[in-house]
Amino acid sequence: MKNNSRTKLDDITILKNLRNKISRTEVPIIVIIDEIDQLIDKDTEVVYQLFELTRIDKANLIIISIANALDMTKRSLPRLGSNSVEPELVHFAPYTSSQLEVILLSKISSLPVQVFELKTIKFVSVKVASMKGDIRLAFNICKKAADILDEQYGSEWLYNISEPIEQITLEMASTIFSSLDNSILTIQNLPLHQQIILSCIAYLSKNNKTVYFEKLKTFANSQTRKLKLEQIQKEIFDLCNFLKEAGIIDIKEKKNNNNIIRLSISYDDVEFSLQDNPFCKSILNG
Repeated sequence: MKNNSRTKLDDITILKNLRNKISRTEVPIIVIIDEIDQLIDKDTEVVYQLFELTRIDKANLIIISIANALDMTKRSLPRLGSNSVEPELVHFAPYTSSQLEVILLSKISSLPVQVFELKTIKFVSVKVASMKGDIRLAFNICKKAADILDEQYGSEWLYNISEPIEQITLEMASTIFSSLDNSILTIQNLPLHQQIILSCIAYLSKNNKTVYFEKLKTFANSQTRKLKLEQIQKEIFDLCNFLKEAGIIDIKEKKNNNNIIRLSISYDDVEFSLQDNPFCKSILNG
């Protein structure tokens, strides 16, 4: 149930088919729902009906749902408890600095040379652990640091080393964090409609695709309709200018007003900054 293009009728059909299958077989059935909080935002009743399937007589059904919020069931699905189908909660804590360090050291051990100073890895691990412990952020920081060496030595430097090179230092990583902190704070403090437009630009520009203003306008309005948000067609041009002034995007003007829009920051930075916004997360996930 992760395809955002499905309709409510599609979900009802899936539930009906699943109910029939459960009733006819004794084979264990496992249903895994990733990002169930997004499904709840779109149709809570469908989620209730899904959990109700576990009450079918002799049902051999296990539902595993994954959400960002630990209190999601009590906050968004309070009827589960009264219907005796409240799920067991399993909390996966964020990575600690020690765990992050082990993962990063394991990753860089496959490199042909020692690119990172060990104290840099420890610094990145401690810093990321203080920012929700997201391993994707740790990888992103290391990638940005490696990009600095790419600029100095060329994109193939790692596998064509004929002389000692500069290692990635703690100071380099610290500079990247400072820049990232500013970007995250700026994006997270944007009004919702600016965050929506930024998410649309990021999604359309993924894989180095060119984003034209008219294409953005069409896509943004389709997304706001799907998410049942207020239409923003007349405001999109102004919203893009606000994002440009904030240093988040760049706009290359064209004579026919079908301007080209590019991110001035990385897609990963946008994704990390907006990961707690369900509307933006839905857009970015496609």
